Amino acid sequence: MDKAYEAGKHDQWIRFSFYNGQMDLPLARHMIIAQHLFGGADDFEAALQKELILRHAAGAKLRLKLERPKVGRKAQHRQKIATILAVRANVDLEYLWDNAYQATRWLAEHDNAWLMGKLSTPKRLPEVVEEVSDLRDSAYAAILLSGAENLYRISKGQKRVNLNNLQKLLPVRLPRCPKLRKRRFPLASQQAELLMESVWHFRLRRLIFALANMKRLNLPMNTGSLGMVSSVPNTVFQALVSFFEWDLEDFARNGVDAETLLKSTGLPRNWQGPPGFNQVLGGTAYYRNKSVAEST
Repeated sequence: MDKAYEAGKHDQWIRFSFYNGQMDLPLARHMIIAQHLFGGADDFEAALQKELILRHAAGAKLRLKLERPKVGRKAQHRQKIATILAVRANVDLEYLWDNAYQATRWLAEHDNAWLMGKLSTPKRLPEVVEEVSDLRDSAYAAILLSGAENLYRISKGQKRVNLNNLQKLLPVRLPRCPKLRKRRFPLASQQAELLMESVWHFRLRRLIFALANMKRLNLPMNTGSLGMVSSVPNTVFQALVSFFEWDLEDFARNGVDAETLLKSTGLPRNWQGPPGFNQVLGGTAYYRNKSVAEST
């Protein structure tokens, strides 16, 4: 189709020079290139139409950009001040001088009436929407009440009944913020406060379980055996045994019914401990020793 191509003249086969206003390239080569790029006349025509549309669109954007009116300085400065007033409360003229100097200066000199009017316009206070309690509140309170009974049972692995362990009973934890928790879950929050256990009541449950283990393992009922079955401090053992006047020899002979012994004390779950023993107990007494039996 093209003699130059058949003759092997490939280096200058495509020329981009112009002669008399036209590209110096034979028509046959135009057709070969079009065939190679587009595959057929229909695809070539569709590509031309697409290019024409894109060219017109680019021209329209350029015209729109050229025709777009420029925003004046007054409008720019007004917009900046209006934005600051909209997003911040209690804005005064001093604040504008410090944070929007150029706009404030221009408006003070050329549009002071508008500026003073904006500053004197009272802001609308946001409407306070009364927050209602969560629909799950009563159900959560019932879950806490029933679940706490299991937590208070003297058993292996027993834990203190505090807010963290109570919340583990719920499908979803209550809000961490106390104020928000009481607003959204007033019944559940009140129930949790009533159910929470004091440190000394938890120590009492742990000691009773330790005494029951001593009897089960046929160990002497004293502080020497205490470290083998529990991490309860010796001072707690001595304080509680003395306060309740427990007969340890009777426990050794007849055994210890943990739940019955706990009920016999008649103490509330928020019991603050025997008189004179409200000091902090710490040190090595809280480290668990290698025990014969697993304890709490």
